[in-house]
Amino acid sequence: MLTTWNFKVRSTSHSSTTSVVSFDEVQQVNATAQKEFIRVLDLDVQANTLYKDLDFGFAYTSFTFEVGRNTNFINAYFRTSEGERFSLDSIPSTDQPGSVRRSPFIIPNYTQRNFTFFSGEIQGKLRLYLFYAPPLKHTLSKKHGKASDACDKPELVRGVVWRSGLPEPSGQREKHAVAHNVVHHAASSNSNHDYMNVVRNIFLLHTQSNGWDDIGYNFVIAQDGTIFEGREHQEIDSTDNIKGAHFCGKNSNTMGVCMLGNFEETAPSSEALASLTHLLAWKCFKDDILPTGSSKHPTSTSPLLAHIAGHRDGCATACPGDSLYQVLPKVINDVDSMVKACKPASSEVQLGDDRDIVWYYSQTRNALELRFSAELEISDVQVVGLDGKRVAQTSVKPGATELSMGDLKTGMYHVLFETRDGRQYARKIWIGG
Repeated sequence: MLTTWNFKVRSTSHSSTTSVVSFDEVQQVNATAQKEFIRVLDLDVQANTLYKDLDFGFAYTSFTFEVGRNTNFINAYFRTSEGERFSLDSIPSTDQPGSVRRSPFIIPNYTQRNFTFFSGEIQGKLRLYLFYAPPLKHTLSKKHGKASDACDKPELVRGVVWRSGLPEPSGQREKHAVAHNVVHHAASSNSNHDYMNVVRNIFLLHTQSNGWDDIGYNFVIAQDGTIFEGREHQEIDSTDNIKGAHFCGKNSNTMGVCMLGNFEETAPSSEALASLTHLLAWKCFKDDILPTGSSKHPTSTSPLLAHIAGHRDGCATACPGDSLYQVLPKVINDVDSMVKACKPASSEVQLGDDRDIVWYYSQTRNALELRFSAELEISDVQVVGLDGKRVAQTSVKPGATELSMGDLKTGMYHVLFETRDGRQYARKIWIGG
């Protein structure tokens, strides 16, 4: 049987002052005038109890619970004033280092003024972190996450834009050379489409609760493909080369990219994956990082870590979620193709002698016919669109001097030839009538 309780809590504000608050005495806070960004409340709760419409005197836009290390959130849930329900037990215990365990970071669709939750198996002490990110009206451009050329840096929402009205980042930034790009998920709501608000609340979690100088990631990608600039670079270097706080204390030489959403529960959108691929291809091309490669991290005696890796590859965590982690191999292959397509367009790679590599397009066979010198020892041929996406690939048998690649649509392509000793040739060709 459910029971509804009113009780007293110990309330700790961001200024570290402490007081005991009775729910019968607090007055509603006017959210438009509220200046605090965080309030921390220590609660004593009973198991299997419904706490309904509690008023903490603090409007909030996000929250997280913290309990003892061995406490479970089984059956516990939170319900907004609009009736939206959030489970509090969707983060694996392996993602909870230290002596405490946290619930998922909940970001409701609207500012909340009351609090309703069911305790499930939680019994005893519970710490509640409430965060308030002042509403920010800003229309995101449709072009964010896009660029005319796959080799160019994608469009970003600058930090100075999305941080407006929030505390300034603190501390000094550290520049480093990136060898590993680490992909995360936020383990937050999949239904909140105010992506600016989500990023603002993550910033508050990292700075006001975790005690970090800034948001931990170098970049954040929303479900619609919008890319947000993460950690403030302070004009030391560009954001991609600033050391973050995202990889379990092994952040040197890494760039952190966080995908908004919880990918234990759902699959990432095609728009988000396209932006992730573009961002990683730009970074790998710019800094000459081999997308399909790996190297030791964090020291020369450490195990190998892929140059494009999931958070779980180097830390005891389920991040970036099974659904995102399963598609990372395809992301890596797409990034590799995009980087190869960038090279002939941007780095003046010699394209090979016309007498060594000859091509023509057969309209009757709808196929690209290739002829090349046996001395080149071609081992692999790829056809890549100008958007960096590979549309065809085939291996070449030793000694072969011709090849036919069919079912190609009309358009401009890069044809990439790789030899058995690692040399590369590229040609930009038009296929069609």
